[in-house]
Amino acid sequence: MGKAKVLIFGDLNLDIVFEAPKLPSLGEFVKAETMRLLSGGVGGNIAHNLALLGLEPYIIGAVGTDIFGDMIISDLEKVGVKTDFIRRHPGSSGIMSIFVYGGERTMVGHRGANEYNIVTDEILEKIPEFDYVHVSGYTFLNVDNGSSTLKILEEARKHGIPSSIDLEGVASLSKEKIKELKRKVDYIMLNDFEAQTLIRATHVELDKLRDLAIGVLGAKHVYLKMGYKGSMVITPDKTVFKQAYKIVPKDTTGAGDAFDAGVIYGIVNGLSLEETLLLANSLGAYACLFIGARPPVSKLNLVTKFPELKEIFKL
Repeated sequence: MGKAKVLIFGDLNLDIVFEAPKLPSLGEFVKAETMRLLSGGVGGNIAHNLALLGLEPYIIGAVGTDIFGDMIISDLEKVGVKTDFIRRHPGSSGIMSIFVYGGERTMVGHRGANEYNIVTDEILEKIPEFDYVHVSGYTFLNVDNGSSTLKILEEARKHGIPSSIDLEGVASLSKEKIKELKRKVDYIMLNDFEAQTLIRATHVELDKLRDLAIGVLGAKHVYLKMGYKGSMVITPDKTVFKQAYKIVPKDTTGAGDAFDAGVIYGIVNGLSLEETLLLANSLGAYACLFIGARPPVSKLNLVTKFPELKEIFKL
């Protein structure tokens, strides 16, 4: 098989990133140390990582008719992401103001054109051409209330194409809305806070999470992101944990998206659960070493930083 073709349905944004000596209090002015205009958005971030790892990602997205939309599309094309399915919606592109302080990020954003990211029949007809499909949970917040998301997953399931969803933006919705995913998705990704919200608990109870995500929704595996504590994959009969790398983060923006890209790469390439978590953790950690959501990923850079990946990449 040549390059695996991955279809991604998710947000595309322009990130305005400020490095600040502190976060402002209400009504306070804080002078930023640096300011950068960078492309972001979960869909674009995952596609960026996958393209630089050698896969062939296509993104279904929407940007505005502003200059930021031009920049977002150009940045994706520069790294090899296919932009055939990006539409221009009148008005503003998605904009995120990101404040980076102490290695963590705080965000205020406007989804703009992302809310009008609707799948067309023409795109649905092309889904059988893909090897894998991933959707972002934020797409349930679009004007069609997730109808496009479900259509994409249903079409992938009909043609036997593996699929995944990150439950960002979805975990807090009603249980009835969550259950619309039943028997439609193979792999679920979420962080520990989203897991707590999903099972309505004050901490992550693995049995409850397994019962809901695998027992009720019918997923094969659940990938749980726990930040500095590491990550785990939950299957019907076991749980595999992988310790996080010890790093000093510059900016955590995009770390979760990089992790998701690692999971997708692992599944597409038939890696073991342990290898998949190792790669996903390394991509998430690597993303934290740079300002912005899209680090200069390459297999060589990753192996240089994390030598244990040499076996995975056969370098």
